[in-house]
Amino acid sequence: MTASPTNDPPKKKRSGCFTFFAFVGVGVILVGALATFVAWRHGWLEKAWRGGKLAYEGINAPGMKEVRALGCAQAMKMNADEVGQLIGKEGEHEVKDVVVCVAQGDTAPSCNDVAETYVKAIGGSAEGPFVVTVRRDSDKKHCTERYSSDGTHQWE
Repeated sequence: MTASPTNDPPKKKRSGCFTFFAFVGVGVILVGALATFVAWRHGWLEKAWRGGKLAYEGINAPGMKEVRALGCAQAMKMNADEVGQLIGKEGEHEVKDVVVCVAQGDTAPSCNDVAETYVKAIGGSAEGPFVVTVRRDSDKKHCTERYSSDGTHQWE
């Protein structure tokens, strides 16, 4: 009698590429987990979260739509005390808020125009004294001025 041939499919061999990428994938996951743990232990994740939340709230703050309409490509209002806590300079600050305008190109609104528009847009009075900073997108400082809650310029 003769032995009948088997109809078993041939065994597939795993290539070295599969093993390599599996090893690299596990390594990336472990490094990511370690980096996340270190960031959590040092409080970096909380600061990143709080910073992102402050930025989101600042971009969507009352009056920023009107400030952007002046010619600010980016406009944001931030509470000075909250920013101070985030960067480790806690305590009372001389101003309540900071209004930032970043304009594109060579033209930018004046700090007085931004302050007037902001105060008018929020109903005539800010919560306290505030600072307006206007910059051009080319990183050239245009102006930084301080104002009382009614938008009156405060000379230093």
